[in-house]
Amino acid sequence: MKIYNKPRGSVVIVIILFIAISAVIAHKIVVNSAVRVKSANEQLLKTYLGEYNHALLRFYAVEKKWPRDISELASKPGYLRQLSPDPFTKKTDYLLIEENGRKYIVSASAEKSFDGQAYNTLCVNAARKFVRVVGGGR
Repeated sequence: MKIYNKPRGSVVIVIILFIAISAVIAHKIVVNSAVRVKSANEQLLKTYLGEYNHALLRFYAVEKKWPRDISELASKPGYLRQLSPDPFTKKTDYLLIEENGRKYIVSASAEKSFDGQAYNTLCVNAARKFVRVVGGGR
């Protein structure tokens, strides 16, 4: 019969360090995954907003008026085939806002972008970069 001795102080310290380091690594993996998902969603939102705002400008150029709502862009041939769900709200609840006589389509999400601005205040320029729309989200 073999008798086991209690672990000594140095072994306990090594075990505690191992557990602490493992917890830190696991946390970093989870945080990095969340950042990657948000980054992918942000890129997708930029793509959608770029497409929608381009269709909005085409509509204005052809029809000589702004659409009443976003669904008008999808219902008239030649502008949008359909509205894709917003990556953050998971709905097609985009906002059509007006600022200085011009209309913009923005996300309905109040979640903050990596730049710290709410998505419902941001439009996308031709270079697919977020630009703040002053009256957005109001």
